[in-house]
Amino acid sequence: LRCIRATKPDHMVGIPLAHWVSRFFRRSFKSIRGRILIRSNQFSKETLSAPAGKNSDPVNVSPKELAAIVFTDIVGFTKLSAGNEPAALALLEKQRELLKPIVKTHGGSWLKEIGDGLLLSFETTKDAVDCAIEIQQVVKEVDNLNLRIGIHQGEVVFQGNDVIGDDVNIAARIEPFAAPGGIAISGRVNASLERDPDFETHYLGQPQLKGVSQTVKAYCITSHGLPKTDMSKVNAK
Repeated sequence: LRCIRATKPDHMVGIPLAHWVSRFFRRSFKSIRGRILIRSNQFSKETLSAPAGKNSDPVNVSPKELAAIVFTDIVGFTKLSAGNEPAALALLEKQRELLKPIVKTHGGSWLKEIGDGLLLSFETTKDAVDCAIEIQQVVKEVDNLNLRIGIHQGEVVFQGNDVIGDDVNIAARIEPFAAPGGIAISGRVNASLERDPDFETHYLGQPQLKGVSQTVKAYCITSHGLPKTDMSKVNAK
């Protein structure tokens, strides 16, 4: 025992073995914990700086895209539904049957149905306008399928089968400015048609649209046999 004690440094003499074992494990744990924290911080930085992709966090917001947004509404549908629900449901099915192929032909996306209305999107205003005109020409032969259509172009965010953004709201607010069987458009859409001799439009004014911060001018298309809007009959919000 004397020999063993003599080999120890002076500051270790008399200190129990258990103390040194405990001290050894504490130091080892601190060293391992430090390496884990460093690696964890590196991983966090790599994750935050990683580009978006298939494995990205689902909460990441999609980039904005320029699109033409179309809203439709069936005139008098609420009254029809209250008086003859089976006929109203049959009318909705007829609308799907007739309009889906037309939207597809013009390269549009059938995003969703909102009651009796439709939310559609197109890559260009020309595609949206041409589709809306063909829709009005087809549905005028169908009893009770009397549509108002509104079109606006702007930057929107697509989320699955939906689209959001202030410009979507503008398209929805523009739609009531269409006459039954007609098409209302915003100033942006009108600007894209001004140099096209095939189209004629009529200025309706600069309405205060609910929930819209932008200044918006409203027009209606009067060529292609479409009716001009009577502003005294517009009940827009």
